[in-house]
Amino acid sequence: MRAMRRPLAIGLLAVHLAGCFRAVPLETASVPGGSRVVLTLSPAGTAAMRGTLGEGAVTIEATMMRESGDSLDLLLHRVIRTNGTAELYRGESYTVSRQGIAQLQLRKPDVARSALLGVIIAGGAIGVGRAIGLTGSNSLNPGGDPGPGPIN
Repeated sequence: MRAMRRPLAIGLLAVHLAGCFRAVPLETASVPGGSRVVLTLSPAGTAAMRGTLGEGAVTIEATMMRESGDSLDLLLHRVIRTNGTAELYRGESYTVSRQGIAQLQLRKPDVARSALLGVIIAGGAIGVGRAIGLTGSNSLNPGGDPGPGPIN
């Protein structure tokens, strides 16, 4: 039973972290500075970024710094490649041409999904706590007669 708890907890945490955000279409033509964005590159954009981001970059998650005419100045967080692998970045600065972008979306918190996953994780934590005797009548001294006292 103990061997099953750790993978379950890790799995629930991973689902919670992934479920907290969603990409939504832009409602305006411009993106405010400081916004988290998700860019899907066109085939031409993937080819153009080969020299700076490497082979097969198709999706970029980043923080928008500013728009400079026909390009976007970004701080990168993650790049997803055509083979499905993801590469994490630590806010390195890159400039991407608008001509190479097939889709540009905002990355926003998903309140409903986060709340649901929070409830599921809390329920799981309570269940694990009860199973290992951290709460309720499963404790070492459930109440009642404490037994004989010290003998003098």
